[in-house]
Amino acid sequence: MAYKLSLSLIAALLIPQVPVRADDARAHPQQSGDLNIEETDAPKRPPYIVTQDAALAWLDTVKSSVEQGGHTAIPELEQGPLQHLAVGYLYCITRLGTCEFILTTVLEADVINARGKSDNQCTIMTQFWKFWIQAELEKRVSYLAPVGSAAEIVTFNKTGRPRYLKCRDTIGQILAQTKDEAGWNARYSKDGELYKAIAKTKQVFDDAKARKLDLMTATGVGDDSAGGTAKTRKK
Repeated sequence: MAYKLSLSLIAALLIPQVPVRADDARAHPQQSGDLNIEETDAPKRPPYIVTQDAALAWLDTVKSSVEQGGHTAIPELEQGPLQHLAVGYLYCITRLGTCEFILTTVLEADVINARGKSDNQCTIMTQFWKFWIQAELEKRVSYLAPVGSAAEIVTFNKTGRPRYLKCRDTIGQILAQTKDEAGWNARYSKDGELYKAIAKTKQVFDDAKARKLDLMTATGVGDDSAGGTAKTRKK
């Protein structure tokens, strides 16, 4: 008897047949139809969390640099993290009073960078105040701050805050006063007020994250972009 060769018969003759065990059959049930390969994208993190983590990472850099004697340059802040720090400062004022320690931390980043360049530029602090003014956060202080802290805040704004507003002059004075390594070591002593201020700043923002507190919502400042751009909400 003659047999007709077909492609299916040739394939059956040439391809070795591998016996399928019962357990394999159960583990891999036969499926009909086309093979679909599903790819699962990693879940995207909310923009606010991305911005928050970037701000915390920056604070870690400042703290680490101070712990090492202020030799590590501090990177410039992108818009989102910068705004997060400013809004966090606003929130802190509404709870704890003047919160000068946050301003001290931001200024010190510029001090460290100025030390490395022998230049008293204060770009980070300047950008901080630029956003503070543009977002009209000063107005929010007037009606969000507790009545019991009002006098303290007014006094600080007149006597203490100017050194942060005129940051170039302040940095120039610091550089003139701290000329040698011994002076810088004393400045960054773990028993000093500067070290404590930076640690307290980090704690305030860490606590906000641990409590899952949205600082934008808590202060009435809206987040209107993936980068964390904030604006004053219209009442």
